[in-house]
Amino acid sequence: MINNAASGWAALLPGAQVGLRLAGNVDCSLRACFAGPEILDFSPLAAGGLVAAGVVRGDPWAPADDFCGAPRAMPPTGGAVERAAGPIVIGPRRRASAAAAH
Repeated sequence: MINNAASGWAALLPGAQVGLRLAGNVDCSLRACFAGPEILDFSPLAAGGLVAAGVVRGDPWAPADDFCGAPRAMPPTGGAVERAAGPIVIGPRRRASAAAAH
């Protein structure tokens, strides 16, 4: 579990154990981290503590892109969205390459 951001979940994280990496996670319970969570805009606020708060991707399983498909910075932003992206649309998503083929 690396580079996550959420409110009120820090107490729910598992303790240290073999095979589990916990790093770069940000608890947003005591500060505003997202641009507009009430409208599903989880873009990081510049002063919210997410920008460059993640750990550098060192393992092949760590995502190189964010939820929106944007490349991660070095060091990455904590949370699913690397930079301003606007509200997340709920529902099926098509990959850009699949959409271009039709």
